[in-house]
Amino acid sequence: MGRLEYYRGHYNKSGYLELRRRGRSPYCLFRLVLLGSYLALGVACFGFGAFHVTGLYGPGIWVSDPYGLTGKLLLLLELCGMVQRLPPSNYLVLLVINGIKDTFNKKYIEGLVLDGDGIVRADVPFRRAESKYSVEQVGVTVEFYGGELNGVSYSDPAT
Repeated sequence: MGRLEYYRGHYNKSGYLELRRRGRSPYCLFRLVLLGSYLALGVACFGFGAFHVTGLYGPGIWVSDPYGLTGKLLLLLELCGMVQRLPPSNYLVLLVINGIKDTFNKKYIEGLVLDGDGIVRADVPFRRAESKYSVEQVGVTVEFYGGELNGVSYSDPAT
């Protein structure tokens, strides 16, 4: 395999530019493999973003409880409370902005209640937009199974 080169004076009788082989280049095959790998990686990244991250295939990355404290996974579309459902690309922007904001605000650490041994005993998993799920606005009954509060039940009447 040789390197293909052209010069301004290399035209054939029909007026088309001719490429002339000159020397031997060991990098031609390497370049083709590198280009193919680069394109395959791009297709793989797009496939991951289009199907898994957005929730079209799999749970998606936007879940309400990443540590499993409440035991149920909900997509951000169900929890957001917005009037319009934004496309996934806008959620990527919101994810980056909220990640930066939450890093500096330490909201997750403030929302956890720890006992003396450092075990999580309670948390506040809902934001203001999700307040319709809170105990203050919905009549719920909380029952405990196991532990020190086994069989204890608390209820909040509907207002």
